[in-house]
Amino acid sequence: MTKVPFSIGNRLGAAEGEPTTALFVVTHGVVERHQLVKFLENDASPDRNGTSDSRTRGGGHEDGGGGGVEEGADVVERVGEGEKLVAFGAMSCLEGKRSFATTTALSDGVAWRLESTALKACFNDPPVARAIAEGLCDEVFRMSEVYRLPLSLFEQPPQVVNVAAVSVAAAFEAYYRAAMNSFLNARL
Repeated sequence: MTKVPFSIGNRLGAAEGEPTTALFVVTHGVVERHQLVKFLENDASPDRNGTSDSRTRGGGHEDGGGGGVEEGADVVERVGEGEKLVAFGAMSCLEGKRSFATTTALSDGVAWRLESTALKACFNDPPVARAIAEGLCDEVFRMSEVYRLPLSLFEQPPQVVNVAAVSVAAAFEAYYRAAMNSFLNARL
């Protein structure tokens, strides 16, 4: 792994829409992942010239140079000290998939970069391969929880039902409907 010091505002890793070539583990500091455009992998295809399409975000260097958050970007997650997640790019770097978000430093800190070729080489060692697979599974489950629609937004709090009052109201309605039907039938 390569040590990558970063400062506030630096971009780490691939920008949104660019191929991911490494994973990063943040050991000091905090970075934020943000999206300008939400797109599916199939929608992020290169144009006829082989360059990224208009949704790709540029600026900065993959190893901690330049960058910044563009206006209108949605914060996806925070990574680093005190956060649930301390690594990013792990799932995309194995196959060089396009990054779904751009990562920008919120503080000064240090990250460690592992190239995808070195990660792939780790799969030749069975104990390491198993640990990587388990870690990736944990990441899939974590991300599925992040993007799962919280059904609690649609749930209504349980209400206390006064059974006696509802029974009286139902009986009254039944007699009322019966009376109305009788008057209508007599008229017809």
